[in-house]
Amino acid sequence: MERVPPDPLESADILARKPEAGTVYVQHVMIGWKDTQASRSGRGDKRAIGRDKAEADKLAKEVLGKVRAHGDMAKLMKEYSEDAGSKDTAKIYDVTPATQMVESFKNLALRLKLDEAGLVKTPVGWHVIKRVPPPPPDPLESADILKREPPAAKVKVKHILIGWTAAHTDDPRGTHRDRATLDRLVKDTIAKLKGGAKIEPLMLQLSEDTSSAKAGTGYDVTAESNFVPGFKALSLRLKVGEVGAVKSDFGMHVIQRVE
Repeated sequence: MERVPPDPLESADILARKPEAGTVYVQHVMIGWKDTQASRSGRGDKRAIGRDKAEADKLAKEVLGKVRAHGDMAKLMKEYSEDAGSKDTAKIYDVTPATQMVESFKNLALRLKLDEAGLVKTPVGWHVIKRVPPPPPDPLESADILKREPPAAKVKVKHILIGWTAAHTDDPRGTHRDRATLDRLVKDTIAKLKGGAKIEPLMLQLSEDTSSAKAGTGYDVTAESNFVPGFKALSLRLKVGEVGAVKSDFGMHVIQRVE
């Protein structure tokens, strides 16, 4: 297959660097045009469907300039981005070499320096990507456990996934749960587990992970496992029988190590 040459607008100087080996955190503004995959399928943003490539190029350069001039990323994302999963929430993506995402997006993200921004093209459009500091831990997360080093090589865990309006699966409990209710439920669930309650009945009652809730299924976790980074990081730092909590895009995970 013939290799597609890079677009002249892409940040070739940044892409030529060696990638980071660990985790980087980025925000992005996505800008599409009428000939991208999403637009051709009818799934693209209305603004992209009515825009040609030259117009997208001009807008991408303009937004990149605003980001590099220290523009507010949350405001720029809300105004310009066509990524429905992040534009209204200023979502920060954590990226590692093992993260499953579009390769060109990942390649640029892993080569950015802190507070640096660059431009890269994917099948859905332009991405103005900025590397940002790690977000502060959620107050419900087990920050003390997450700081432990070194992590275990292999563990077995069971978990209860509890979503809320800002992070959830398709489960209606999570999509309708407010933050205050989440806080109470997570704290109550952790207290029950620490008090000796069995996790399996609580999984059946509360968990929104359809793969494990009904059967009380456990997961084997290693450093190479394909789990979201926070889930994996906490799991590998728990002691046998210990309980902790960590946040992901799917909700709050209350995790107990069982082996």
